[in-house]
Formats: sequence, structure tokens, C-alpha cells
Amino acid sequence: MEAKDTRGSARLIDAYKNRGVTLNEDFVAKLSDSLGELTVNGVLVRGMPHPDWFRAGFTTSGPEETSKVIERILGTVAEVPLAEIRLFPKGIPWPGEFNIELTIEQR
Repeated sequence: MEAKDTRGSARLIDAYKNRGVTLNEDFVAKLSDSLGELTVNGVLVRGMPHPDWFRAGFTTSGPEETSKVIERILGTVAEVPLAEIRLFPKGIPWPGEFNIELTIEQR
């Protein structure tokens, strides 16, 4: 029977090599430029020394602005296969604002 190398350090190196999208300064600047005028609810970045998880929440007003913002986000993260966009309407009986949550992560 052949022994398999399942040491913790080997698994750590493998996870490091196969990490998700590394957030670099160029990507963050591009995203910031495309969404500069929005109200940011919060930003969370995880992963050391190479951040590979990012979440940002934005508030928009009305469906027209929301659709334009989502279009800009899609244009910015088009080359990132691990991006997720969630949309949360706020308001009764008709949503007056929308919260958009963008998550980029390793899966």
C-alpha cells in the first residue's frame, strides 16, 4: 500500500497555490473608480498575506440607478469567476432603496 502525503504543510502549500482571486491594488482601484459616488455600507477583506475574500455593500436609490450600478459591477468583475452579487430591496410597499452586496471569494 502506497502512503499518501497528507501532511498539514503540504495541504497548506496546495491551498496557497490554488487560492482564489488575489485582490491586488489595480482591481480595488478599478472597482473604486466604477462605484465612487455610491454610499458604502461596509467593506470586509480576509486572507493573509494574500487577500482572497472581499465583501462590500452599497446603497442605491431606485431601480434605474440600481440597474446601472449592477451593470458597472458586472463590467468590473467580468474576468473574476468567483464574484457574487446579491440585491436586497428596502421599502414598503415599493422599494425606495436597494442594498447591493458584492462578494469575491475562493470556493
